[in-house]
Amino acid sequence: MKAAQRTVNFVLCMVFCTCLSVLSQGNTAQERVTVKSIVGKAEVRSPKTGKWRPARVGMTVKMKWDIRTYVESSLELQFQSGTVLKLGENSVVNLSTLLQDQSSAVTKSNVKVGSGQVWANVKKMVSKKSKFTFETPTAVAAIRGTRLRVKVDKSKTIVDVYEGSVSVRNKGSRKEVMVTTRNRAVVEEGNSDVSTYSFEEVQSDIDTTSGMPGLGGEDTTNVADTTEVDTTTEIDTTEEVYLNIESPEDNKIVDETQVVIKGAANPGATIFAGSKQAEVSASGTFSITVDLMPGVNKITLTAQLGSGSKQADITIIYEPPKNLFLTLTQPAERMKVKTPVIPVQGATVAGAEVTVDDNAVTVTPDGSFSYQVHIPDEAGEYVVLVVSRYKGEEVRLERTVIYEPEREKLDLVISSPTNGQEIKTNLIRVVGKAVFGAKLEVTGGGGSFNRSFTVGKDGSFVCEIPIHERDIGEYVIDVNASVEETGEEKDKTITVEVDVKSANINTSIPRIDITGPTQGASRIGYLIARVTDNTPEDQLTLITDINGSKDQYTLERSDQEKIILEEGKNRYMFYTVDLAGNKSNVLSGEMYYLPGPLVIEIIEPDETQYVIDDLPPMPVNAQSLSMDIEVEIDDGIRDVPETILYCRVNGIVLKETNNYIYKGKIPLNRGANNFLIEVEDMAANRQKKTFTIVINE
Repeated sequence: MKAAQRTVNFVLCMVFCTCLSVLSQGNTAQERVTVKSIVGKAEVRSPKTGKWRPARVGMTVKMKWDIRTYVESSLELQFQSGTVLKLGENSVVNLSTLLQDQSSAVTKSNVKVGSGQVWANVKKMVSKKSKFTFETPTAVAAIRGTRLRVKVDKSKTIVDVYEGSVSVRNKGSRKEVMVTTRNRAVVEEGNSDVSTYSFEEVQSDIDTTSGMPGLGGEDTTNVADTTEVDTTTEIDTTEEVYLNIESPEDNKIVDETQVVIKGAANPGATIFAGSKQAEVSASGTFSITVDLMPGVNKITLTAQLGSGSKQADITIIYEPPKNLFLTLTQPAERMKVKTPVIPVQGATVAGAEVTVDDNAVTVTPDGSFSYQVHIPDEAGEYVVLVVSRYKGEEVRLERTVIYEPEREKLDLVISSPTNGQEIKTNLIRVVGKAVFGAKLEVTGGGGSFNRSFTVGKDGSFVCEIPIHERDIGEYVIDVNASVEETGEEKDKTITVEVDVKSANINTSIPRIDITGPTQGASRIGYLIARVTDNTPEDQLTLITDINGSKDQYTLERSDQEKIILEEGKNRYMFYTVDLAGNKSNVLSGEMYYLPGPLVIEIIEPDETQYVIDDLPPMPVNAQSLSMDIEVEIDDGIRDVPETILYCRVNGIVLKETNNYIYKGKIPLNRGANNFLIEVEDMAANRQKKTFTIVINE
């Protein structure tokens, strides 16, 4: 799968404090890494300059450098230890750590993969202390010799193991998972676990090993023998070293900037010529390419085998051509291309500097060059400018190229969600397929969600729609695909049902309130319970408990219910629960239902009107006599006498002596004595009664 072109600043780091502790401080150096091959366009960036520049075959890349490739491009890196990495298109990596102990052969390598994919053929390490680690924004993979692929896709890392084994862990976890041959590890952002699959389980998505680089010849220039090396492969250093230069002849005059020197030496020896080096083949032959400066070039070749060495000299005279020229074989004027890439091929004077649209291009020793100009994926005319400069001279050529892309006929297929599907999560993934370059507009919920984007090269697309509580119920998704160049347009509409019962979506907490008094007493025999909820299409279950008797009522999200009380004391508790299980506040308390009326019954004296004429004469000085009075109150309930607030006669408060029985004394005077009995309960039910006592002497 090809990703869109982009430059990524990535956050990949390797914890290598322990690595430094096992490296000998005095003999630690950077492991040499060179660019082995390039297809298309690739660039490198040094942290010192911070500027991107074109990568070249044979150039050395150093620790902390960034490397990136463009669309339909790739690049291979050759490590001194023998490991080979291949960067696929639209990939960005950073050579975070390249350390080598020259005395112990211990190497510590860390490669940060920010985006794209990297194939690796990691050579088996001769020291158990050596480490080779890949890191991505989500994962860490530790290797000791294997063939694998690391792919970074959005917030996910995929590690495919073609041979050997790899230890993989999530960057936020210490738990490691060992992944063996023909198995895959997947690490996703936000998930601390490492998922594993066999190649058979993910066959349709497995990359073939056609992109896998082979192991390069191991460069042992700066690697010393250790006790951990297999002694069956050690070089016999007692062998006499010989070196013979066969071509070109000495003092040869050339008009190219490079010369290829061929010769013979001991099989397995290494040939050095300044910063260049080459390996002697098993048949004892070698060839090494050397850069030339104008004039006389005295070149010293050294053959090194074990601790022995041999040198030979050759002189080459470089006489550059006198006249600058520039020819283009591609593109032809008004050439038509069907892909957004313009091939450029041509020739100029060897040693000239060539730029294509201000991008530096490598010129081979014979003066030929090639380049690919990546243009926007939009039909139209594009002008390519090629400039060759040599010794103050300059030649410029322009070519106009017509880009007429081949477009598939517009189609629009939505594979997920389906019509009528019930949505239980707070995210809808709209998955489908259109054609490359089509503009897609996805609208949801009548316009509450809207997103536009362009379909990638494989035609597939994914659009994630966040779902909120307000979206509960019928939810309509409209997808529009259009191709501006052809005017084609397609529409799809999917209707789903957002589940009100899903706790992921229905998050509002319902509420219950009581209308009117909630404590004390009342002559009204019910309470009004009102429920509210912000969730559309929700239903609420009202649970009531009156004196231990429980009931349930089904209500709408904004509704009320009349709860009947028992006469007398009522201990109550109310709450409500919605369809997703969200529970409201709890209301509880005590409420007296006192319907009344109150009835006053005079027990003593036993008549409503009294005439007393058989009393002894009242003392002369006495103003009055006292008399016992007993009153019984009937409230129709007979089990909550505490609800009676008072019982008084002519303002004199009688005391409760038994259940609803009130007693006291009242004064009597000569003649007629009129009395008023008053009673009131907690619900403001009141009652009065009068009686008269007449004293005759």
